[in-house]
Amino acid sequence: MHDLQQLGDTITPYWTWRPGETPWGPAQMLTAQRTDAAEEDPIKITSFFAFPPDDPEAQATSAHLQRVLRLGGDVEVPGRYVEQLEVAAASEATQRLLGESRQQVSSLRLISIPNNAGLPLRGSLTLQRQGGREGVSVPFTFTERVGGTEGATLTGDDPSGALEGRLQLQRGDSPSGQLQLDLGPLDGLYPHDVLPAVRLMAACQPGDTLQFRVGPVSFSTFTADAAASDGTLEAFRLVAALEVLQTYLSTLIPVPIEPLEEEDAHLLMAMAAALTGTSAVLPYTGLSMALRPGKIADFLASVPREAGGLYGAPNSVQVTLDGTTHEVSGLAFWAPSVVLTNRRELEALAGDTDEALATFTCTEDSNVRMIRAVEDLGPAFRPLVDLQKSIDMP
Repeated sequence: MHDLQQLGDTITPYWTWRPGETPWGPAQMLTAQRTDAAEEDPIKITSFFAFPPDDPEAQATSAHLQRVLRLGGDVEVPGRYVEQLEVAAASEATQRLLGESRQQVSSLRLISIPNNAGLPLRGSLTLQRQGGREGVSVPFTFTERVGGTEGATLTGDDPSGALEGRLQLQRGDSPSGQLQLDLGPLDGLYPHDVLPAVRLMAACQPGDTLQFRVGPVSFSTFTADAAASDGTLEAFRLVAALEVLQTYLSTLIPVPIEPLEEEDAHLLMAMAAALTGTSAVLPYTGLSMALRPGKIADFLASVPREAGGLYGAPNSVQVTLDGTTHEVSGLAFWAPSVVLTNRRELEALAGDTDEALATFTCTEDSNVRMIRAVEDLGPAFRPLVDLQKSIDMP
């Protein structure tokens, strides 16, 4: 192989093949042997494409190719759309090194060479409502630039790496630009890192203005053309709830890798709302409590027959994320209007020494709520009975 490599170096004084690694895998790379190779013995590569008008994939590939040629980027064209590739060298010697001038390929990939002069460009993306009120902002840095025949494309991200942006700038008498923002996977990232980016994406509404600023100077202004998707809104609610939870527990809680079950997600949102002082409605229309043996009669005597409030503050409420259970204290369950629905059953068991279960059902189509625990219930609660620390949700 060494001898063949040396022999290959003698075919032409200007070019040779060298094996090496690229960002896209191992490759044989055409390498200049002299600094003046491109001027003295240039190589011209011409590609011929055929994109059938009735093939949607072909038309999408054609549009992507044209965009990359105009503004720079990266595009791979399947071989079925490449009629042939013509590789022509100025000298016969280099042509022998390259092989046949017309070649068939299984695919053709065009990659713009970055020109990062003047980068990174650090600034911020700031959202403004249609009424002019300034909204959320997130730091953002453009780190790479590629160019084409009509303009350039800059790419960058926010400090967490979750928010990726592609800015396409087109030259001309009336220069124009388009900014595309994408929210990448959040799994394993910390909520305090990704919350600014997710909040920005979730807050965006059609007609809002987004500015890229460097300090007080606005470099570019864009008008949002789409509202946040349902997936983005769900991601924002999840990240915001996790940020509240980890702040309250003073521990780091990454965004779960495994998707949350609907019940776990609802519980997490309710816990976050309650911790911030908001009454959170739970998907339960009743509560139950275990009664100690021999205490059923005393319990029935303490519970009136008419409807009333029900309050219970357990030692902790548990939520499991990616196999880790987090215990949150300081929360309580509150049902403004409930009645004891299995009184007759309990009356029949009043003399038994076994445990029993008291069941309370909400009235007036209301649900159980989660709130911050209070030391003094006061007149606002007026509990029918204080469950203290014996709550079990059915």
